[in-house]
Amino acid sequence: MASSAAKIANNTILLWGRMLVITIINLYALRILINALGDDDYGLYNAVAGIVTILLSVCTVLSISTQRFYSYESGRENESRLNEIFSKSLNLNMVLALAIILLLETIGLWYLGHRLVVPDGRLEAVRWVYQFAVFSLVCMLLQIPYMAAVMAHEDMGIYTMITTAECLLKLVVILLIGRGGIDRMVFYGGGMFAVVFLTFLSYALVAGHRYVECRYRIQKDRTLYKDLLTFSGWTFYGTVAGVVLIQGNTLLLNRFFMPFINAAFAVAVQIQNAFVQLCNSVVLAIRPAMIRSYAVQDFDGLNLLFSFSNKTLFFIVFVVGIPLIVEMPLIMDVWLVETTPEKILFARLMIGYVAVMAMQNPITIIIQASGNIRLYHLLADSILILCLPVSWALFRWGMPAHMILITMIAVCVSAHIARVYCLKRNYKYFPLRSYILQFVLPYVLFAAITLFASVAAHGASDNGFVSFLLVVCVSVVLLGGLVYFFGLTSQEKAYIGALIIKFIKRNR
Repeated sequence: MASSAAKIANNTILLWGRMLVITIINLYALRILINALGDDDYGLYNAVAGIVTILLSVCTVLSISTQRFYSYESGRENESRLNEIFSKSLNLNMVLALAIILLLETIGLWYLGHRLVVPDGRLEAVRWVYQFAVFSLVCMLLQIPYMAAVMAHEDMGIYTMITTAECLLKLVVILLIGRGGIDRMVFYGGGMFAVVFLTFLSYALVAGHRYVECRYRIQKDRTLYKDLLTFSGWTFYGTVAGVVLIQGNTLLLNRFFMPFINAAFAVAVQIQNAFVQLCNSVVLAIRPAMIRSYAVQDFDGLNLLFSFSNKTLFFIVFVVGIPLIVEMPLIMDVWLVETTPEKILFARLMIGYVAVMAMQNPITIIIQASGNIRLYHLLADSILILCLPVSWALFRWGMPAHMILITMIAVCVSAHIARVYCLKRNYKYFPLRSYILQFVLPYVLFAAITLFASVAAHGASDNGFVSFLLVVCVSVVLLGGLVYFFGLTSQEKAYIGALIIKFIKRNR
C-alpha cells in the first residue's frame, strides 16, 4: 500500500484539477448552448442524440472490460498478454462498429422517422444531427483500446490533457454556433463530431507511440475473445440498465410531455455528468490499485482501499451536493439566467440519484476484479431496468414529470442492496458488518445533520450571496469534521497522512 500511495495521491490531484477545469467549462458552455439553441431545439437535440447514446453503453462496456484485463495482467506482471489484449479488443471493436452502423442506419432511422416527435420543419436538421451522432459513436468505440492502455498505465497526465483539450474544443464549437450561416442544431452536431474524431486520433497517436503493446498484431488464439465477450456481455447488461435510466426516460419524457420538460431533464443530466466527473477523480485513480490488490491477493490492502474510496466518494458527493440542493434557485438564476421550477426540482432530485449511484463504484470494482459478474449484473441491474416500465405506467396514470426521478432513486436504492448481497456472496473477505455500522448508518446521519444545518444557515440571511457562502461554509466544515473525527478509522487517518506526505516528498 505504501508504495502505491504517492501515485494514487498524484493521480487523484491531477484528476481533481481536471475535473474542476472541465466542470467550470461545461457549466459555462451549457448556459451558452441553451441560449444559442433555445429550450425546444436543445430538448430536441438530446432526444435525437439519445437514440444513439443508448448504444454508447457498448463503448462504456468495452472500455471497462479492456481496462480490467489490462490492470489485472499488469498486477500479475504478465506483459506478454498486454499486446494480445490490445489487438483482440481492437478486433472486437471494429466488428461491433460495423454492426452498430448497420443497426442505427436501419432500425434507428425507422424510429427517427416514425416514432420520434419532431416539430414541423425540423426533420431535415434532425437527420443531420443523427448522422453526426452515429459516426461520433463509431470514433468513441475505436478509441477504447488506446484509452484503456493509458488508464491501465495510470498515465493520468495524458488522460487529463486530452480530455481537457476535448472539453475546450467543445466550448469553441458552442461559441461559434450561429456564425456560419448553418442551422444552429446541425452546426452543433457537426462540431461535436469533429471534436470526437480529433480525440480519437489523439489517443491513437499517443498510445501507439508510448506503449509497446499498442502495436496491432494478428492473433490466432481465440481464448481471450471468449473471456472478453463473456465479461463484456454481462457488463453490457449492467450498463444498459444505467442508460435506460437516463436515455430511455428522455425518450419517455419526449412522448408524454412538452419539449421544455426534456430541457429540464437535460439540465439535470448535465449536473449528473458533472458529479460523475467528480467521482471519477477518485474511481479512476484507485481502480487499478484495487484490481492489482485483488490479483495478488492482498485482501487487507483491498479492504482498506474499498473503505477509503467509499468514504471519499460520500464526502465529495455530499459536500458539493448539499449546498447545491439548498441554493439551487440562486445557482440556476446565475447559471442559466432564465430558469423554471421544473429545472430546479429536477436538478435537486438528480443529486439524490447521483448520491446513491456513486456508492456502487467500489463494489463494482471488486466484483469486476473477481470476474464473477454474472449474478451481480443479473440481479442488481434487472432491478434498475424496472425504472422504464414503472415510469411509463406512472405517466399513463397521469403522474407529473418529476416522478421519473423519484422512480430512479427508488430503484437505485433497491439495486444497491442487491449489490451488497452479491459482494458478500462473491468476496468472502468483505466486512459487511463494518460496512453497515461504520459506513452506511453513520454517514447517512452525517448527511442528514449537515443538510439540516445548511437549511438553517440558508435562512440566516436575506442576501442571496451571503446565504450561499454561509451554506457552503457550514457544509464543508460540519461534514468534514463529522467525517474526520467520527467517520474514519485510525488506519484510514494514517493512510491519508501517508498519501499527503508521499505526495509532498515526490513533488519537492
